Amino acid sequence: MNVSLLASPQFYSRTLYVVGCISIPIHIFAGYCILFQTPISMKSVKWNLLNLYFWSTFMDIFLNIITQPFLTPPSISGFLMGLIHYTGLDTGIVLYFGITMMAFVGVSIVSIFENRYFILCGQNTWWRRVRYPFLIVNYLLASVHYIPTLIEIPDQIAGRKGMFTMYPKARVFDNPENPIYVISYEKNDWYAIREASIILMFTAEVTGFVIPVQIYMRRAVKKFNLSEHSISIQKTFLRALHLQIAIPALIMLLPHVATAILGIFVSTSQVTMNISYIVISMHGVFANLTMMYVHKPYREYCKSRVCFSSRVDRFVSSTGLFSTHTAQFFSLTLYTIGFFSFPIHLFGGFCILFQTPESMKSVKWSMFNLHFWSSCLDLTVSLLTQPYLLKSTWSGIPYGILIKFGVPLSLQMVAVSIITIFENRYFLIFAEHTWWRHARYPFLAINYILGLLYYLPTVLSVPEQSSAREIIFKEFPEFRALDTPSNPVYVLVLNNPWVSVRQIAMEATVVIETLIIVLLLKMKMKNVVKEMKMSESTAKLQKAFLKALYIQVSLPLLVILIPSAISVFSGILGISTQSVNNLVYITFSCHGLVSTIVMLTIQMPYREFCMGMVGKSDRRQRKVTVSNISARSSTQVTTF
Repeated sequence: MNVSLLASPQFYSRTLYVVGCISIPIHIFAGYCILFQTPISMKSVKWNLLNLYFWSTFMDIFLNIITQPFLTPPSISGFLMGLIHYTGLDTGIVLYFGITMMAFVGVSIVSIFENRYFILCGQNTWWRRVRYPFLIVNYLLASVHYIPTLIEIPDQIAGRKGMFTMYPKARVFDNPENPIYVISYEKNDWYAIREASIILMFTAEVTGFVIPVQIYMRRAVKKFNLSEHSISIQKTFLRALHLQIAIPALIMLLPHVATAILGIFVSTSQVTMNISYIVISMHGVFANLTMMYVHKPYREYCKSRVCFSSRVDRFVSSTGLFSTHTAQFFSLTLYTIGFFSFPIHLFGGFCILFQTPESMKSVKWSMFNLHFWSSCLDLTVSLLTQPYLLKSTWSGIPYGILIKFGVPLSLQMVAVSIITIFENRYFLIFAEHTWWRHARYPFLAINYILGLLYYLPTVLSVPEQSSAREIIFKEFPEFRALDTPSNPVYVLVLNNPWVSVRQIAMEATVVIETLIIVLLLKMKMKNVVKEMKMSESTAKLQKAFLKALYIQVSLPLLVILIPSAISVFSGILGISTQSVNNLVYITFSCHGLVSTIVMLTIQMPYREFCMGMVGKSDRRQRKVTVSNISARSSTQVTTF
């Protein structure tokens, strides 16, 4: 393909993936702010803000990651390069949902300004009876306005032939695996008229609500219908709302206008089209960033997440702890790791669900089970809880989003899921026709029950918090500065060595069970090769898969076990420091990220898929590494 870098599909796709992965954590944080940080004074507009947020965010992710529509001007045609390409869904239906989603963003903008109009001007007028039918009609028009275009889409073989005749340069982008999808290759004024009409309709509706509100505000000041304070609050909120809508709207409209003008007077190049859609794909992230900046409650919350409270600042200043043992360092590092790892977790889950070949279906759900709990553990530690444990004590302060402890349960689910993978391999290869097929489910059930219950004695023995905190503060008076009424120090245990014993016992159980199953696998592999119950090629493939599995599990497992062991034994020996505690949990929070990256690297199907996405191919031998194998006593087992 002899095209410039900016015009190439590879540049377009990779840029959108980068933008999408960076924006996902911002979208999640913005949604959290709307749901949990919207004050009572903004409750009348909360769900309208959430509606706009939902459609803007969904449109961003739809463009950046799911579809990545690569348009080939000057005809209305192109192809999808995102993850949905691998699902085989009809391109026309996908386009319908994409265009409809953009229209829903427009309706959600209208609904916000309609809400302001209703609250300030229309509660006691005829509008209170008309508003819901009005919004329903808007959503219906947004849903059906693209259907005529969908009906007019030509037969694709004839459409591509006609397009390549008129625009032969477009042929360079066509390929059998992902052919160009032609919506219209001839001049179609009605398509442009329909799209322009829906945009003008939404613009007129927004204007129709904004102008009466502005007039009402001026009259209210003159007639003293509202106090100066109320007027000031309403003006500030409306100004923030206008900025929140205007900035993302310009990001959407300006590329469209520029592309249309170039198409009329010059010609729309592939570079222009690519850059336009890359800019448009940033609409949602700019909308969320603008919202969090212009609305004071969200802005103040963001500042508090970065700077913490004044009490924490005083604690840092008084003790000189501006390094690895400070709460600021701990929380900011975990937020950074969490936001960076979240898109990688999503991508890892997608690979397991949609890129696992048929030959690996026997282990697919066990791998997804491990990935799910590993990701949950990561997000629990890095984003949701952030347990800032105080040195030499079983106490701490959660700084995460949920402000709750919950790590031990997630940790044990990860451990049990690791056992499940190795047990799955042992069962499929060697034990399908032995007594183990009757014992395996009770074995796994017992493991999950132990994982759920092992922490229960600790929870039941949690001391009364007021007196326990006083004991901790008496021994470590510097911790009192961190205690606040809204987020007090939580004391889990006072002088109870059994907590450490139970932790060590559970970790030892997991390690011993895993080692036993792994050793049985190795012994059985040697025996079946010697007894010719499995061909050498089959045995080689199974060994390769097991080797990859050992690496996939052992590296992340070390990321969990080593910090846990350091934390437990340093506490027992009385040499624990705040820096050690912080670094232990920061390392701990990287477990799922390491697990996902290792899985994507060492498992060949996922590695091939990742390299294909960046335009490269793995030159190693392309053989499938695993299959559904059952060792039977008298039959030689083969794969494929």
